[in-house]
Amino acid sequence: MKFIFIIVLFLFSVPAHAHRLDSIPGRLIKRITTPAQFISFDKKHTDRFFARDASSNTMLNLINVVPETDCFLANHVKDDLQISFEIHELVDSAGKAERLNYATRIVSLKTGDDTKTWAEKEAKDSTMMQRHHEQLKKVLSEQ
Repeated sequence: MKFIFIIVLFLFSVPAHAHRLDSIPGRLIKRITTPAQFISFDKKHTDRFFARDASSNTMLNLINVVPETDCFLANHVKDDLQISFEIHELVDSAGKAERLNYATRIVSLKTGDDTKTWAEKEAKDSTMMQRHHEQLKKVLSEQ
């Protein structure tokens, strides 16, 4: 029963339109790793979030490509983070170019937690997963 609960919870936690790391659209422009702090989730796009780049003090709008990134961020709200992201350029049918930032990895500098292993850790401990997702609901309701 726990196994079914974990799968169902996981399926509902990943946005249906979330991009996968191995299928990021557009032409890769640059890869960047920078210290940052999570600010908030993007209310207009459920697969995006805002972070402040600590090295340049600029705001980043990033797209989640790793499962459970939203849950990871909700549970590391106050932590200093290291965010790795890729800038991709997409050209629409009218020829207009748009650059988007895809978050490929986030590490908490406080705890050492990492988005590359977060979903796997949660899958092994349903109590931890439940606690983490309750924190995600709380953070989302406070925005």
